[in-house]
Amino acid sequence: MPASSRASQPSSRATSPAPSHSSNKSSLSDQIKQKVSSGFNKVKKVTKALTRPLKKKSPSVHTRSSAAPSQPIEIPSDDDDSNQPKSKKQTKVQVSQEQKQKDQAQLGHGYQWFKCSASVCKQSGGVKRYLHTGDRASTTNLFSHARQCFGDKAVDAGTKPDTDRDGSIFAAWDRPGQEPVVASYRQHTSSETRAHLVKWITEANRPIRIVEDRGFRTLMRTGRPSLELPISRTCTEFFG
Repeated sequence: MPASSRASQPSSRATSPAPSHSSNKSSLSDQIKQKVSSGFNKVKKVTKALTRPLKKKSPSVHTRSSAAPSQPIEIPSDDDDSNQPKSKKQTKVQVSQEQKQKDQAQLGHGYQWFKCSASVCKQSGGVKRYLHTGDRASTTNLFSHARQCFGDKAVDAGTKPDTDRDGSIFAAWDRPGQEPVVASYRQHTSSETRAHLVKWITEANRPIRIVEDRGFRTLMRTGRPSLELPISRTCTEFFG
């Protein structure tokens, strides 16, 4: 081989490019993407397999609800309770209420029921008063029922006024100075006010200057701000 060719070979080897790391990185990223995409595909397949039975059942539920039209809810009224069959076990209150409804339905008129307060009623347990008659405000049936259950003396004692006792308790237990004080609704005049004040000062042995006391005047004028009260000099004129 000639020397010129030998000399050219090392130069060609030196100029050839070295392998880069970018190609390795791209290959790794491609592998990672493939693995991630395959994992997502597996998850999708599993979720589809799980949701298939639910999707099959859900249309049947919707078709049933849509096929049957919605019906209005009927609320029974109080009038229909009398026509409904009653339960086997009923209390006394329910039985009496049922009997009242039957009577009212048969007669077609309203009434008031007054229950007897006796421990043992000698009649039907009370008085029924119909509201469509002209004597609906009469108390004759109530009185006759009470006389048969309680007696005439009890009814008379509870209805008639007690006129046997007269007088007052102060007349029976009279003591001087203990009679009730009767106040007049009419306001005193100025001269009457001075006379009563002088009488009170004299009988109670009070000082004349009490009429000028601030607390005394406040008590006297409470509710009557226009009341005229005398001064001590005016009261002394009655003693002069």
